[in-house]
Amino acid sequence: MDCIDVLAQGLGLVGMVLTFCSFQAKKNSGFFVLQGLSGLAFALNFLLIGAYAGCAMNAVNVIRGLLFKNGDKKKYKLVVVELLYALSVLLPIMLSANGLGQIILSIVVLIAQLSNSVVMWMGSGKHIRYLQFALVSPAWLVYDVVNFSLGGILCEAFNMISVVVSFIRYGKDGFEK
Repeated sequence: MDCIDVLAQGLGLVGMVLTFCSFQAKKNSGFFVLQGLSGLAFALNFLLIGAYAGCAMNAVNVIRGLLFKNGDKKKYKLVVVELLYALSVLLPIMLSANGLGQIILSIVVLIAQLSNSVVMWMGSGKHIRYLQFALVSPAWLVYDVVNFSLGGILCEAFNMISVVVSFIRYGKDGFEK
C-alpha cells in the first residue's frame, strides 16, 4: 500500500465519521451540512482509488447538502440535484472503459442516490433514515466492496447501525417533518 492508498482510505474513514455524526443530528440542516462534508471526503476517497462514478456522485452530495440545508422545498433545487446525479454517472461511464459490472453497479447506486435526494428534499427525517437503511446503504456497501473503499464499507455498516440508534434515541416521529 503506497501513500496515495493510505490517504485515500484515510479520507474514506473521515467521510465515515462525518456520515455517522450526520444521522445523530436532530435538525435536518445539521444533517445536510454533515452529509455535504462527508460527500467531500468520499469524493476525494473515490477519486484516489479510481472509482469515478462514486467520486462524481459524492461531489454532487456536497452540492445537495448546500442546496437542501435551509429546508426550503423549491422544486428547482431537486431538479438540479437529480440532473447532476444523472450526469455524475453517465460521464464516467462514457469516458472510461468500465466493465458491464461497474456500469450496472453505478446505475444501482445512482437509483439509490436519486431516491434519497427526493426523500431528503421532502424533508422527512423518518423517511430519510428508512430509505438509508433499506436502499442507499446496501447499494453503496456493494459499490464500496467492489471498489475496496475501507471507509465506505465501514461507513455503510455504521450507517445502518446509526439509523437504528437514531430511532432508539428519537423514536420514529422525533425528527423534523
